Amino acid sequence: MTQFKSLNDHARDVKHLQKLLTSHFQQGSLSLGTSNSHTLRNAEYKKSANALDLERLSSLIAIDKEARTVTLEPKVTMRDLVTATLDYNLIPPVVPEFKSITVGGAINGAALETTSHQYGQFNDTCLEYELLLANGTLLKASADNHPDLFYGVSGSYGTLAIITLITLKLIPASKGVHLNFSRFESPKELILAMRDLLKKEKRPSIIEGGVLAPNWAVLITGQYVDIFKSGITFHQKKYWDPWYHQQMTEVTKNHLHAECDMPLQDYLFRFDRAAFWMGRFLLSPSTILQVICKWKLPKMLSKIGRNAAKLTPTSHPSFLFRLLFGWALSSKRLYKVWHQVPREISENFFFIHDFYTPASKALEAYTYLNEKTGIFPIWLCPIRPTQTPQILAPHHSKSKEFLINIGVYGIPSSPHSIPSLTASSEQAIFDFGGKKMLYSHCYFSPELFSKTYNLPRYEALCKKYFSSKVFIPIYNKVTNK
Repeated sequence: MTQFKSLNDHARDVKHLQKLLTSHFQQGSLSLGTSNSHTLRNAEYKKSANALDLERLSSLIAIDKEARTVTLEPKVTMRDLVTATLDYNLIPPVVPEFKSITVGGAINGAALETTSHQYGQFNDTCLEYELLLANGTLLKASADNHPDLFYGVSGSYGTLAIITLITLKLIPASKGVHLNFSRFESPKELILAMRDLLKKEKRPSIIEGGVLAPNWAVLITGQYVDIFKSGITFHQKKYWDPWYHQQMTEVTKNHLHAECDMPLQDYLFRFDRAAFWMGRFLLSPSTILQVICKWKLPKMLSKIGRNAAKLTPTSHPSFLFRLLFGWALSSKRLYKVWHQVPREISENFFFIHDFYTPASKALEAYTYLNEKTGIFPIWLCPIRPTQTPQILAPHHSKSKEFLINIGVYGIPSSPHSIPSLTASSEQAIFDFGGKKMLYSHCYFSPELFSKTYNLPRYEALCKKYFSSKVFIPIYNKVTNK
């Protein structure tokens, strides 16, 4: 049940954090304790860091129906946020698809969604932050007040300041969404169709795409609706329901065009079950064997990786599998399992990354990534870029050209090591004029990272707002160095 808290109680809890910060953490490294991280790194840097627990900051403060805003603390999850705002017939404009992602995590981690072509990243819908600086100072930041810090925290992963309160815009909610599926014979056709759609002044509210196989690509567009008319309704409420990418496959198997409806929350969190499609690797005996035989990783990696990568779009979980194990496959549970996996497996077995590329370069970037990894499915999601000084955010761009995020989640068929494959992909995406989200394993050289994310400007922000001596620098944090 969603909890509300008074501003006085919030102020009391923030004072407690200030006291801890000033009395214990002014020297040395500081990390933010978290029980539901959605980064892929095993946080080795935290072993030598002082942990600051933010779990007290997990309540909503107020919802203003007239102004269409919500004020809340950073540890509120997307599920609790949506549940609370729906009581007022409102929702956030951008809702990341995993229920357990927190509001603070979506800001610090630069989250996007299928409405991002209209609204940008989740943080672009935020109006104001209350921030706790490393020296214990509490300040308000907005586009007009400390704008460098307000924009700088996007993609900073908690290395600039501690977000303690957020004011967020809301939009009217609907009963559900009406989705249209268009199948193409090649990824090229899909990307060109998506680019053409982005050129239009009036676009559908929802745009995303999936490349299911070399000759099977799907464009999905949608609108918020209150009346379902398609006659077909997809559900994601029960843990034994078919996974969303399975439904995407089935509806386009025999049709070039199809449509369906989904209840609102089912759509918003459609990829929560199985974390997109990563849960399907539990269907692969070679993947399970890999975990059991982790001590033999160096000898087994290439063969097992290639075998597990052969899963096809039709490698879907049966009803019996979903009935027996679906309850354990929420993104929250899968991330908990992931963080127990030894680094030599997580770092050398899976290739999980999101790459933002200019729309005009998206086909080249997709082709590069596909040739290097051979991974299917691949998720495509367009996003409006920003020219505000969000130096660490992947959608920060000098150009106003739309970006397309290419989400590659799976096991490569390549014989090359995944660290080297990742490093070469990071360089290639930079050459295409893009960036990647920093939640995943990173292998940037200091020089490439500095050029990509404007490290001198970030370091100037750290110095100005006192974070240099307390918070772990962003490069060290994302590369585990």
